[in-house]
Amino acid sequence: MNSAMHTAPKIKEVQYGSLSACKDIDIGQSVIVKPDENNANQWTEIPMDRHNAGSGTTGTTNNVFQANAIIHSIVPFAAMKQGATIRIPPMQWHCGGWDDQHFHDQLRIPLPVRSGSSSSSSTPMSSSSSPSRGIVVTLEAMARECIAVALSPRPYFDLGKTYVVHLGAASNLQTVIRRRMANPSDTVDVALPSPNICSSDKFQSYWIMLQNKGQVSVGVGKIPGKHCVASLDDSVYHELRSGVDAVKYVGLGNSALGKRARDVKVRNVRVMSVPDAFVAFGGIPVTAYDAVQARQEEQQEEEGQRKEDYENDGIEDALRMEYSKECEKAKKRAEKFGIEYKQPQPDAFFSWSEARRMRANPERGFITGFNIMDEKEQEKQRKRKERFEMDSNKSSIGGGGGGGDDQENDNDNNDEEDEDDDDLVEQNVNKKAPLILIHEAWDNEELVGSMRVDPPESLWNKSDDRMKDNDNDDGGGGGGDDDDNVRYIPTKIHLFAIDWAAFKQIRSDDLLSYFKLYGPSYVEWLGELSCNIHFEDRFSASRALEALSRALPNEIPQKVVEEEEGEKKAISNTNLGLMGWRLCNHFIYKIRSDKFGKRGTRSRCIVRMATSLDVLEERPSTFPKPPPGYTTHRVLGPGSDFHKTYPRRDHGSGNRYDRRRRGRVEKRRRRHRSVSDDGMNHHHVEDDEFDQSAIDRALTAPRR
Repeated sequence: MNSAMHTAPKIKEVQYGSLSACKDIDIGQSVIVKPDENNANQWTEIPMDRHNAGSGTTGTTNNVFQANAIIHSIVPFAAMKQGATIRIPPMQWHCGGWDDQHFHDQLRIPLPVRSGSSSSSSTPMSSSSSPSRGIVVTLEAMARECIAVALSPRPYFDLGKTYVVHLGAASNLQTVIRRRMANPSDTVDVALPSPNICSSDKFQSYWIMLQNKGQVSVGVGKIPGKHCVASLDDSVYHELRSGVDAVKYVGLGNSALGKRARDVKVRNVRVMSVPDAFVAFGGIPVTAYDAVQARQEEQQEEEGQRKEDYENDGIEDALRMEYSKECEKAKKRAEKFGIEYKQPQPDAFFSWSEARRMRANPERGFITGFNIMDEKEQEKQRKRKERFEMDSNKSSIGGGGGGGDDQENDNDNNDEEDEDDDDLVEQNVNKKAPLILIHEAWDNEELVGSMRVDPPESLWNKSDDRMKDNDNDDGGGGGGDDDDNVRYIPTKIHLFAIDWAAFKQIRSDDLLSYFKLYGPSYVEWLGELSCNIHFEDRFSASRALEALSRALPNEIPQKVVEEEEGEKKAISNTNLGLMGWRLCNHFIYKIRSDKFGKRGTRSRCIVRMATSLDVLEERPSTFPKPPPGYTTHRVLGPGSDFHKTYPRRDHGSGNRYDRRRRGRVEKRRRRHRSVSDDGMNHHHVEDDEFDQSAIDRALTAPRR
């Protein structure tokens, strides 16, 4: 979109809690719209000054358009002022659906200019604002998913007459256009694939328009009609009353559902009618979405951003483009054979674990900083370590005091210390907790070794080089005959558990908590004992790997074999260190009790940089039988994979309720035995021929 723009001063940002509360909506502006000669939907816009909007254009504007014979239009519009942002909470939580707060009586198509006004007689250009021709809405939004835009004839949701567009529905995989009716079976809607159309870390431009009596189109970008992602032809549009039920107002909402729903931010909303300059073209032409071209245009607008920020964008864009291409192939195939088109699921094109991640639409992590594996940074760390060791020695010798020269040296290095504060934090993480011993990485090898996936031999001892590489963004390289396409994925850490029973109680929140200082975004489960931890850039992943684990030796540790007269023997035949595995410094704990296990359960794990082979191609249909010691009713840890025998306490046979009952009966018996009739002492009663004492004892005896 070409426009004459001037350098504007910095604008103060104002945020509103709802659209109805917004006080920054301007309805007194107009814009000149002219279709391009070569490409009709590449229109040109030139803003008009407020004092010239009613009396024609300036001399410069007139010269520009008089040199071109193509029709152009002066179109008034209503728009939110720059700097105004609407923060919309999920409607399900806040008010249960569309409400008056989601509309504004001024955010609408401006009223048409009367025929007697000076603007219609003083300019050779067509000038009108007619809702009957349709509506064009442009906006910018930042959301994780589910941006809802309503097109209504009135400043509220009018059932049966309002169109609602849901951008990023179904976990940011679809765009839905719907006109809901009183009878649900009569609802008119369409849902088309648009993976990752919403962005949670930057504002994305969108356009929505209704024209040609019921044709609703939605797209990305700033040019209406270009990069269309979804369209709906309303077959019952003729049932609406002309003029009265024409769409005029725009509502903004948030249709996200569930506990993971987040607020939506919207800004730069503009509403206008369809320019009559496009009448000759049968309305604003619409072109299909081109993922490659759209990405190139987006990158041109973001030239000032750091290249390394959010490296997962490249992975997400590749998945999005591939998915869009496959959906387009399926659509053409359906048209060729005359069958109904159905949107294919992501599982049809990606591995099951990647498709599951797309459906989950996880929240993004954060960038933790620079590459600590760089040679310069390594040299800084070495010097800093030497300096701190020297300072600690001086403090121990001098009783904690310091001389002036030492203070001057410390002041000289203040800048370097400030830059490396984050590294000091990393060095002190869990410093009090004892480290797991190196040889424990080979524990349970016979039990869990068959479920571990090791990297191919072509990648052995290359993970460290990949962590130090700053320029290679494709994830490193491989070699060998069968491993040419295998590469390291620097934004993912592959984790494997040593303690099977304990790790079965561990969940995603527990793993994210272990890596929380480095901005993890998602846990990609690959099996009962393995998963991938996703990060936003390779530097965050490498810092987490370096700070939370340590390398295993390339030589397998040995142990003394008593049966062979003290001879030393390797504890395993698997060289984990040579493969690139590292041992986590500390246990991974379960942080809260739930139906899967008890708080405090801990597991030892080994980690390495993930490869392109660390994916789950298909959804598992069978699961291995858990180890004998697994349970969800007690805290587990190392050594819990097998049953433990405990000495049985001597409480008698039967359950505790039987023991309690027998105890009460015995207590009653003792009490009755101590009672004598009339205080008679039967031990001193002389026996008669009828043995009266025996009879008395029988009468006072308790009942059996």
